[in-house]
Amino acid sequence: RSEQRLTLFWLLLCEIELIYEQTKKRPLLLLDDIFSELDLINKTYVLKLIHQYQTILTSADSTLTNFIDIPHSIITLP
Repeated sequence: RSEQRLTLFWLLLCEIELIYEQTKKRPLLLLDDIFSELDLINKTYVLKLIHQYQTILTSADSTLTNFIDIPHSIITLP
C-alpha cells in the first residue's frame, strides 16, 4: 500500500502545481497520516518534497519529528 500512498501524493503535488499555474497562489497542503505505511527513506523523501508548501499533516508516528528539518509547529493530542 505504500506505493498507492506515494502515487496519490505525486498526483496531489501535480494538482497543486496546476492550481498554482492558474491562480499564482499556492494552496494549503493537507496530508492525513500519509506516513503510516512508508519506510524511513520514503518518509524523509516526502518531508523534503513538502518544504515549499504550507502543510498541515497528521501522524500517529511520534518519531516523525526527528526527521523534520524545516520550520514547523507541533500540536500533540493526548
